[in-house]
Amino acid sequence: MPSRALLPVMIAAVLSCSSLSACSGEPGKVVCIFFDDAWRSQLENAVPVLLEHGFKASFAVPTAFIGLDQGTPYARMTLDDLRKLQELGMDIASHSHTHPNLTALSREELYYELLESKRILESLGVEVKTFVYPYGAWNTTVAQAVAEAGYLCARTVEPACMNLTLLPDFRYQVPSWSITSESPEVISAIIADSPPGSLIVLTYHHVSGDTPKEASTSPALFRQHMQAVAESGAKVSLLPDLVEGGSSSSWPDISLLLILVIGALVGASVSLLAIVKSLRNAG
Repeated sequence: MPSRALLPVMIAAVLSCSSLSACSGEPGKVVCIFFDDAWRSQLENAVPVLLEHGFKASFAVPTAFIGLDQGTPYARMTLDDLRKLQELGMDIASHSHTHPNLTALSREELYYELLESKRILESLGVEVKTFVYPYGAWNTTVAQAVAEAGYLCARTVEPACMNLTLLPDFRYQVPSWSITSESPEVISAIIADSPPGSLIVLTYHHVSGDTPKEASTSPALFRQHMQAVAESGAKVSLLPDLVEGGSSSSWPDISLLLILVIGALVGASVSLLAIVKSLRNAG
């Protein structure tokens, strides 16, 4: 039977092993969730489900369209809607100003799209760190302009996962799976089939049953998708947090590290008291 002095350390070790394969050394997987184009159906039908699971997501906004088409299935979020997302801890991302193909623009037009969108969104009082390429169109010139405009990272539409160790060097070309009416089993398979230490980005557009199926996910199906993500064991994080190093699946949670340290200190204290007591008895 283990001594009383070792019990706190053993308990802490067991707790730390339960998180993200911390003791096995195998890095976990991270899922980032994106919503493009700032459709209001995302706020109405997706955000409540995200909150139920404790998930945060990035919402990519083409700023010229903010607040348009109210009262229709194609309504865009208003500035007040975006403020609400911000208050909920969501990531407000730029999707350019007018949603053009950035690779076809002049240098002046390109920088206008990047900077005007950032200016409008930052009027909400938040630093805009994430950029999403309209139509997924980008090249090295566009990526360099995105970096020079002050964005921390950018997302494409190439369907692939990325090893998290590559993220610092490839943060302006993060791939993404575009999701519409795929079954929950497909979501589970995308995550399960990705190697350990992968970043998996899932991108949604309309979350509605009243918009074209090729760009929509029904609210009921979206709920099933998020349940599949929750059951996958992958960690859900915001892309800029990962880039900044604030969240990495290959590290155990800091809270668990603290438990381990506290357990060791308690164990050492118990051992010291036992030694002192033994010496007193011997004297």
